[in-house]
Order: sequence, then C-alpha cells, then structure tokens
Amino acid sequence: MNLLQNLFTPENFTDIFILKFGLYLSLLFTFPFLSLLIGSLLFSLLHVNKSRIYNNSEYFNFAKYSIELLVNKMWMRIIFGVIPFFGFAFFYSQLYTTQINAPENLLFAFLLFFAGLCLSVIFKNSFKLKRNSDGTKKNPFTKSGWFALLLLLSASYIVISYLQSALVTNITEKASIFGIMFSTTSILMYLLFLSISFSLTSALVIVRLNRRVINKYSFYDYGLEFSAKTGILFTFIQPLIYVLFVVSVSSYALSFSFFFTSLLTLLIMLLINIRFYISYRKQCLKNTSIVFLFMLLFSLLIYNNQLTSEKVKNIEDVNHGKVFNIFS
Repeated sequence: MNLLQNLFTPENFTDIFILKFGLYLSLLFTFPFLSLLIGSLLFSLLHVNKSRIYNNSEYFNFAKYSIELLVNKMWMRIIFGVIPFFGFAFFYSQLYTTQINAPENLLFAFLLFFAGLCLSVIFKNSFKLKRNSDGTKKNPFTKSGWFALLLLLSASYIVISYLQSALVTNITEKASIFGIMFSTTSILMYLLFLSISFSLTSALVIVRLNRRVINKYSFYDYGLEFSAKTGILFTFIQPLIYVLFVVSVSSYALSFSFFFTSLLTLLIMLLINIRFYISYRKQCLKNTSIVFLFMLLFSLLIYNNQLTSEKVKNIEDVNHGKVFNIFS
C-alpha cells in the first residue's frame, strides 16, 4: 500500500509550488464532484423508496432524474472524479510525508471512491431495466445504491480528516489515527461538507428544471418544492457549522489571512442564502450563478485549509532549515 509514497521528492521551491498547486486544483475538482455525487445519489435513493411506499411514478421519475445529474456521462466521471481524486491522494502523499499512514489511507479512500462510483453507475443503469411481464416497472438495484453511498461517505470522511489533520494536536505532538479521524475539526468540516452537498445538489436540480421551458417533467412542481426546501434548510445551517469550526481551530494555526478568508467564506454563504431564498420566492432560478457561488465557496474553504496546514508545516520546516510559504 506504499504505492503513493516517495514517487516524487520535492527538492526546490518550484517542486513545492507544483505539488501545492496540484493539490489545490485536484481538490477544486474533487469536492464539487463528490458532493454532487453524494447528494444526487441520496436524493435518488430516498425517492425510490418513497415511490414504493406511495406507489407514485412521480417519485420514481424524480429519482431517475436525480441520479442522472452527474453519472450519466463516462467522460465526466473520469475527468472530474477519478483523475482529480487520485491526483489529490498523490499530491498530498508527497507533501505531507510525516502524516501517519497518509499514502496507505488515501489510496484506500481512492479505492472506496472508485468502487462507490462504479456501484452508482450500476444503480443508475438499473432504472433502464425492462418492465415485468405484468407491465409494472422493475425495481432499481437500491442495495447497490445504498452501498455506493456508504463507500462514498467513507471516502469523503477520510479525505476531510486528513485535510484537517494539521489542526489535531500541538506542533510538538504526533497525531494518532484516532485523533485524525475523530477530531472536532474533522467532524465539523465533514458536517459542513454534507450540508453543502445537499444544498448544491438542490440548486443544480432547480436550475436544470427551470431551464426546460417546453415539455416540462411530470415531477416539475414537486421537484422544485422539494429541492428548494432542502436547499434553504442546508444553506441556513452552513454558517452555523462553519462558525463552530472556526472557534474550534487551535490558536497556533490561526492567522490574519485565516480570519480574512473565513469572513469571505461567511459572506459567500450569506449570498447563497439570499440567492436561494429570492429565487425560491420568485421561482426564477434558471442561470448558473448560484452554482458559481458554490464553486467560489469551495475554493475559499480549500484555500483556508491550505493556509492553516502550511502554517503548521512551516513551523516544522524551520527546524529543518527549509521554509516554503506559498499560500499565506
């Protein structure tokens, strides 16, 4: 499992810059894709079960629509999912070689992600099964869908835990696996990630539904109502979770840049809240500006994580006579 360790040894400032920029770019692709994949998969699974309970084809059609938001194109799965996730595991393993079992656990997370993505595709394709002999629709492979969701949630939690590992202990201490996985900052950031996942998926559903003017879907009204309520709920709790996260960050990882980007992050969350509410009231969420706001939110969160991680790493590098300060 040491496949990712020491594949590339940074020797100068340019090497460090390439690795850090590659890490940032890979995360900027990985997190939006992973969040949409988890959100659309959960939406679909919930509505498949709902269609069985109420015997309503509207729920079934919305479930099919939800899962096809992201996993419908193979090139999208590879370019925005597989390659960036593996890139993150590679870049992180080369930069943070002192983290306990980082290459092994991140490679394991990548395998979980890849397996979850494959099972998601199987679940999506099961909607295309032919009808039974009595004319009723065959049920999708929901077991594969739930298992895929579990794998994706596990992979995302491992990734977020390692990204927050610099905030786990004091500079002079070594973080344990238990400390990395179950720290307060890891749990809060994971909850924030999930809330963003559900609100981003809701926004994308509303945008796509409203952009289809002719031959609207049979579940159009229900899809708008469900997505709007879900989006408003989770965009409302995002600032609360993030404030708790900022408060829980240890003082040695704080800086002026951290507080400044945190304020910008809260401002973007506020703009998303306002945009969601106004669009819901007027039912006019047709353009992708709100999706752009979510991308900006992801970029700020990733950048802020880089700030704190680099500050901690720089303190360690001073003892070895080398300091590379790129993001602060």
